[in-house]
Amino acid sequence: ALLLSSKSEALLAVQTFRNFVMGASFLATTMVGAALLFLDFATDPQRVDQMNTTALSDPLTSRSNEEPARPVISAVLKLYIGVALSFFSFFFMTQNIRMMVHLGFFMRAAASSSDSQDQQFHMEFRVDTLMLLRRAGLFFLLGMRPFYLLIPTVAWLLGPSYLLAVSIILVLMLYFSDTIYIPGVRLPTYPGADSIVTDEEHAVNKV
Repeated sequence: ALLLSSKSEALLAVQTFRNFVMGASFLATTMVGAALLFLDFATDPQRVDQMNTTALSDPLTSRSNEEPARPVISAVLKLYIGVALSFFSFFFMTQNIRMMVHLGFFMRAAASSSDSQDQQFHMEFRVDTLMLLRRAGLFFLLGMRPFYLLIPTVAWLLGPSYLLAVSIILVLMLYFSDTIYIPGVRLPTYPGADSIVTDEEHAVNKV
């Protein structure tokens, strides 16, 4: 709501959206290249056989007495899963770019319309702008999930052991990079909370 309060703040928001669009465009372009690379591998029988042979030696699926003729899940299926993930990431990123482009005009118009006499129209336009901003953020969130899933999918081509190890490492990295811990301080986690609570105050409140 602060970005809609004045024209100068709206211009700052438009510049931020421009940087946002550049980042989403880079990710969308990367997903197109990844999809084409997966398709290239999936249509090459020699590469598929080589990946299947590599997956057979995985310690989680290999047999001590008798080696299976082929892996439980073929490399072709894994590659097409990678194609599907790349497509969904590309689709959501392009939707984010489309809405961010519209938001550039919406933000400028919402800040300019504050001087108009029709205050009801101004408030409704501000609400529509904020809803569009939240939807654009949702599409970016949905586009990043397949992007992260591509990493364990590539490891899966080598075998389920690599899939398990990479998945655990990725989850731990995302957990520690997305959370912030401040010793002695508990940040509010419920709607409407606007104060920082220390561990001592939290212990007193529990008692």
